[in-house]
Amino acid sequence: MNNKKIFEIAKKETLNTPYFNDEEFKRIINIYKNIVTWCKNNSIEVYYRIYDKKIIKFLNLNKKYNFTKGSINLYIDYIDALITTPSSISVTAVLKDKPFVHIIYRD
Repeated sequence: MNNKKIFEIAKKETLNTPYFNDEEFKRIINIYKNIVTWCKNNSIEVYYRIYDKKIIKFLNLNKKYNFTKGSINLYIDYIDALITTPSSISVTAVLKDKPFVHIIYRD
């Protein structure tokens, strides 16, 4: 059986973080932890493109699965779905016929 592959992106924003304060950080960490747990429980491979060192530390990400080198376009061809904070990369996903989910964590 071929496992599904999901790619998560925490996009770079102000100061290379997808959050502006501690409350947003807590929200995004909680969301990511729930996604990772659900994927593991359902035998879904998860790959990342997360630059924020604080998020990487809190999620205890293995560098082997965090693809930060090269163009994101190279990776999208090899995934089944994309999970991202609101980003223009969603347009690329649509153009490549990949389903995507935006993580909305701001009020």
